[in-house]
Amino acid sequence: MIKSIFDTYLKSFQGLSRDIWLLSLITMINRAGSVVFLFLTIYLIKELGFTPIQAGAIMSIYGTGSLAGAFLGGKLTDRFGYYPVMFCTLIGAGCIFLILMWMKTFVIFAITTFCLSLVSDAFRPASMAAIGAYSQLENRTRSVGLVRLAINLGFSLGSGLGGILAAGYGYHLLFIIDGTTCILAGIAFLLLLKNKPHTDIEEESKDTLEGEQKQVLSPYQDRFYIIFILSNVLLGIAFMQVIYTMPIYYVNHFGLEESFYGMMMMFNGLFIAFTEMPIIYYLETRYHKLKVMGIGALLIALSFLLFNLFGFWWGITMFSILLVTVGEIVNFPFSNAVAIDRTVPKNRGEYMGLYTMGWSFVNIIAPSLGMFFMEKFGFSGLWYLATLLGICSFLGLTFLRKVYPHLGGVTIRAT
Repeated sequence: MIKSIFDTYLKSFQGLSRDIWLLSLITMINRAGSVVFLFLTIYLIKELGFTPIQAGAIMSIYGTGSLAGAFLGGKLTDRFGYYPVMFCTLIGAGCIFLILMWMKTFVIFAITTFCLSLVSDAFRPASMAAIGAYSQLENRTRSVGLVRLAINLGFSLGSGLGGILAAGYGYHLLFIIDGTTCILAGIAFLLLLKNKPHTDIEEESKDTLEGEQKQVLSPYQDRFYIIFILSNVLLGIAFMQVIYTMPIYYVNHFGLEESFYGMMMMFNGLFIAFTEMPIIYYLETRYHKLKVMGIGALLIALSFLLFNLFGFWWGITMFSILLVTVGEIVNFPFSNAVAIDRTVPKNRGEYMGLYTMGWSFVNIIAPSLGMFFMEKFGFSGLWYLATLLGICSFLGLTFLRKVYPHLGGVTIRAT
């Protein structure tokens, strides 16, 4: 039994390209230092003396820069390719992180935050395009999963350490770590990975468009993709409360240490790192991707509802984190894979740009909306809102599966 489980775990990693492994390593280096934004709302309120509304505004400004960066990154990726965009944005974001720690007033902090998100989120469409270039259709979901494993492994190590460092040594050290790891990731990317030009074999994605126009030139004209993005946005607004308002729920509302929230996020990252790949390996050849994503949306919705049903205590907190983590595992990798599968090389940057813009829009709406509901209706009102958004996302994904049953189907592995 144990040997069978271990063999399945190993099989989930087989067949992935060397470049995907290297991309994952670089991603882990970068993500291990990305701890500032886990604690940024606490930093703005506790250290800089901003109000919760001001803190929410800063995070929304970050989302605005992210939206612009995603659009720009998609355009630049289609124009120049993913390789130079990834390198330049990693180095640029690292430099801006080091500048941000010296910004103290609301206006200056907001402007610098906008610049940071503009540069850092121009990276995301390029990185998703890189996954498309370095992977094959039959292992694309698992390729996404491996990159996410690296993200979450780095995230878990960084978040656990970040909570301890923030509480014991102050927040400036977190900015230094973030900036340094971005720059190191950029250098590692340049040294370890080569630019892989697109080839005709990548027209494989035409199979996902069978029965429709073979090549959708613009994502803005793709009805399936627009509804798909909207469903992701609804779920994202709910999910991001874990980042934006949950720290306040733990630290300010209940008087817990930052290290407690850091440990919760470390559990989230480690659980994903050790279970996501075999879960994807099992699900991708058995179930429709949109169905799996819908189940994930419901689990995330339930994770917030638990606090209103049972209140705050240790058991519910752990079970809620477990639910949101499992929901993330069965939604996000398949979401990324569906988005990439919908593209061909010549429009991949624009498609990935719109996908990233959806998450950027989440980062505009989620913090301000979360802070507003927290201030006006309390945490119970906020958790009900997050639950409703997750359910609406489930309904949108279910609609897509019914209307477009041939899209987002099971993965057929090469034999």
